[in-house]
Amino acid sequence: EEKNKMQKENNKPTVARLQGSDKTYLYLKFITTYFKKADKAKLIVSKERLNGLKERMGSSTNKASAAEIEKKLDKFRKSLNKKQKQVTSELAAGIEKTARMSGAVFLR
Repeated sequence: EEKNKMQKENNKPTVARLQGSDKTYLYLKFITTYFKKADKAKLIVSKERLNGLKERMGSSTNKASAAEIEKKLDKFRKSLNKKQKQVTSELAAGIEKTARMSGAVFLR
């Protein structure tokens, strides 16, 4: 509120900010209207079409992101199998792959 007073004194436009409970109220109001529209849409659409939509959205076979993830995993697996260069300082202890890179976690 002090900022708004200062802005009024300097002839600057005040910014309408949401207060704490207003955010929750507006969010719940939005969600309520969203779910009402979704329920109406469910009544209009046939069960076969709705089940087909659920199947398409729920499976990862037709998603572009699934294909990209699989490509990245293949590339990652290939890089694990490559022989890694060792610098002189690593020769004594050797290279340890992290658990994330399919290595082991050593507790010493």
